[in-house]
Amino acid sequence: MLHNENNQALAEYLQGIKAGDAVYILRVRMHYRVKVSRVTKTQIVCGHVRFLKNSGRSVAHTGVYCSSIVMPTPEVIEQARKNFLNEWAVNTLPGEFMTLNLAQKEQVFRLARDLLKSNRESQAEGVTP
Repeated sequence: MLHNENNQALAEYLQGIKAGDAVYILRVRMHYRVKVSRVTKTQIVCGHVRFLKNSGRSVAHTGVYCSSIVMPTPEVIEQARKNFLNEWAVNTLPGEFMTLNLAQKEQVFRLARDLLKSNRESQAEGVTP
């Protein structure tokens, strides 16, 4: 019964999506936040990827690499934020860091060191940051 209720809630959510809305995509066990480019009678278009409006599943992909629009639960939103920050740190931070002057680099270093130290102390006390 719960599965049917979840499907019904997703179907209602998908029908309410409009161009310009932000939606959450599940792709290979990772959540991403994307902008809806346009909506047709049967599809939701996000950039170059099309999703079926009745199920949220991607039109072109099947199997393991199939993407789908999911309900924006707190867990999904948190996972999407983590994915964004991880990708940003890996892809952007190294290049941007090199453009900073020495004083700015030292400031970033001190901030990161203090945050890591605080996390270690919290974990030692059994507190999750």
